Amino acid sequence: MDDTDSYVSYSSGWFGYHAITLSPYCIPVFTLAMLPWRYTIDPKSKLAVIFLLIIDLLIGFTYAFHICCWARQIRLSQTDIIGPGRVKSILCIILFQIISFCLVLSTPSSGVAMAINRVFVEFPGKVLSLL
Repeated sequence: MDDTDSYVSYSSGWFGYHAITLSPYCIPVFTLAMLPWRYTIDPKSKLAVIFLLIIDLLIGFTYAFHICCWARQIRLSQTDIIGPGRVKSILCIILFQIISFCLVLSTPSSGVAMAINRVFVEFPGKVLSLL
């Protein structure tokens, strides 16, 4: 076996297939890993302002890295996108990009728990109430 014969094999339902296939396009892993670090320091500390500035810069950098890589590497001819179906894949990617963007924007002002509540409970509730 050499590097041309290597692959990942998985078998699962619809959710598992899409989650594994499309996750590199949808989930900014490094950004999500940085968000909790924002709340590891005592806000009364003298170094809190500098620490928060550095963490916010790292969050912005990792999210920009994800978006730039995503924009440069996504192609509609990729087997990752064709496998689940182009329309389903694009809609799934857009949905998760919007969710990630909302989480990244709302976490610094309200905290991780409140941001999750806003993105997954309040925002959908407001959208549904408009319908």
